[in-house]
Amino acid sequence: MGAREADTQPAAFVELAPGDDIQKALDRAEPGDTIMLKDGVYYQSLLIARGGSPGKPVTLRAAHGGGATLSGAVPPARATLTFERVEGDLYKAAVPHRVWWVMVGPRNLVNYGRLDLLKQFLFPNQSNGTLKPCAPEGFAWHDGILYIRLENDGDPNSEPVEISRLTGGDVDPELGKPGHKGEHWAPDTGFDVPGLGHLYSETIGLITVKADNVVIEGLRLHMGVGAAVIVHGNDVTVRDCYITGAHIGICQPDILALPPHQTPGERPISRSNRTGCGLTVEYCEFTAPPGYEAARRGAWSGLYASNISAVFMNYGGARSVVRHNWVYDSSQDHLQPRGNGTTDPRDAGEIAYNFLQNCGDDTIEFDSATPLNLRVHHNVIVDALCLLSLCPVMGGGLTIDHNLFYASPENNPPRCPWLKLGTPWGKGLPTRGVRLVHNTVVQPRGCLQWFGDNQRYEDILMENNVIYVGEAQAWNSTDFLISRHNLYCGPGVKAEHMPQMTHGQQPFVSLKPIDFNIRPDSAAVDAGATGKDEEYFHTSAGKAPDLGAIEWGETWKFPRPGPRWATGREISGRPALPASLPGKWVGME
Repeated sequence: MGAREADTQPAAFVELAPGDDIQKALDRAEPGDTIMLKDGVYYQSLLIARGGSPGKPVTLRAAHGGGATLSGAVPPARATLTFERVEGDLYKAAVPHRVWWVMVGPRNLVNYGRLDLLKQFLFPNQSNGTLKPCAPEGFAWHDGILYIRLENDGDPNSEPVEISRLTGGDVDPELGKPGHKGEHWAPDTGFDVPGLGHLYSETIGLITVKADNVVIEGLRLHMGVGAAVIVHGNDVTVRDCYITGAHIGICQPDILALPPHQTPGERPISRSNRTGCGLTVEYCEFTAPPGYEAARRGAWSGLYASNISAVFMNYGGARSVVRHNWVYDSSQDHLQPRGNGTTDPRDAGEIAYNFLQNCGDDTIEFDSATPLNLRVHHNVIVDALCLLSLCPVMGGGLTIDHNLFYASPENNPPRCPWLKLGTPWGKGLPTRGVRLVHNTVVQPRGCLQWFGDNQRYEDILMENNVIYVGEAQAWNSTDFLISRHNLYCGPGVKAEHMPQMTHGQQPFVSLKPIDFNIRPDSAAVDAGATGKDEEYFHTSAGKAPDLGAIEWGETWKFPRPGPRWATGREISGRPALPASLPGKWVGME
């Protein structure tokens, strides 16, 4: 693959097998080239520094979807660990290199950093260092010794233990020192390793892309530690990939810093724009067990700054597209979109047709001081400590429409909200420029919002939604515009709780199992604001729009999410759907 004229020479097709040097092929790539990986495991980390051109990307692809795995683990032939019992369920083994990550089958273990914390299952709070209960299994590496504790007195000698191989990583050692205010905050920038510091996720990954017009397709990406894919280029696509063993699945870290706002509170919000453009992530799957279950069991505070407080995407930038992905079992936000600073419609991004399930924090957290320029639509969001976080959307440019939000009575923790509107660490600037239209929310054991009453709002619109909650709340925020064209209902709802909205009986065809279609006699039929169909991306069937995500008589269409090569048993350990949620709502019937 030497130098050539792209317009006169055909693109190269290179087929590699496990043991071949992928990096050598990438270093010779030209626009339009495809590097095909035969089935097997490749214990390599890659830098893509030679990209393609528009219409002629450099492509790294599995020969058969899911057949090729890129792994950051120590190869089995060199990972023959012999564990010795120290005491109780504590074991140790000699490992000469620092270990950042350990997995046992599909489970990610907490990196406690220090042996004393591992013995107690305690992890420091990143704000003040207070020790908090954490997940009841984990590891700590110190001076060539790996210490490990497994749940239920497990013996690591009889378990499929994998450890990360020798790799670098940028660590801020100042973490945890009194008064330290470094430029890091877990999980956005990385994770904490007690006794060592804060490891920046963008400095350890399986694939680092420093070129434009690149496609990564059909791979299993395993044990990336900091991130599976770190994107510094423009017009990068990650498609049909299955991601495990990473703190962040797709990390797009490059920013343009802006003059800071004076934001009071414990956590100042830095103003910056993500500068990468044209990132597309589609038909991927990301999982980080046991994050959600550990959070449900009360370990959220301890997990927050740990390595398994995992995020599918921390990203931003113009023209970002995130669609048809399946994300589940994390103790942290599934998606963290950040501002790109533009309001040009040509630069708008979207989050669409994703199935976001079992989230131990905010399923989508819009944390930005600059414009998002983002539309979030036709997603199904099921079971989370908080289904959606609007704190702090300080730059505006956000539309959330035609989504289904469902907190199942069997799997979701009680008293959890649809919206988190403020933060516990300070007020800062107002939440502004948000439109919530034509969404359907079903919270049989939950409530509408957290932290909303004392937050400031500008240019907020909530209209044409159906909101069913088990726990009603009074609403005192007069600058948060709530239209009468919303249906607020549920067993505990009283008209005086939210007088701005329409009230009525349960509007759905069924709650057991859930059927999000509205009944023809519902107060939601023909109750929407008229003349706004085009503005709200909606098509009315009657004399006025119906409330909620689905018009009466309309069929909900949702393509199956996740890798298109994994529609059967190709991926193990997927969570079951709640018994009350038929598979047709998430493309699985």
